[in-house]
Amino acid sequence: MTISKVSSAAAGSSGWCETQEHPSLNVTMNRFSLALPHPNVPGNPTVKFEVAIAPNGSFHTQSVDGTTMFTGQVDGAHLHGLVDGVGCQYMIAAER
Repeated sequence: MTISKVSSAAAGSSGWCETQEHPSLNVTMNRFSLALPHPNVPGNPTVKFEVAIAPNGSFHTQSVDGTTMFTGQVDGAHLHGLVDGVGCQYMIAAER
């Protein structure tokens, strides 16, 4: 799947929520990984997710470090989701 859009909203410093665009997600056996780097945050942290897609296409998971939630839906060739972390939210859209 190719990520077509990553948009962010910030509760604090919007510059801290900027992240790099990601060209693709590799979905294999109803699983994929996503990493969101934060280059403007001191220490350049990256939030990482290991996502399992349920039989109905939904997913709901916590980041590997436990600080952020990622929920969404895969419907046919479309994926949309919301990453909700401390101070930042991201809307993710991808197409197969």
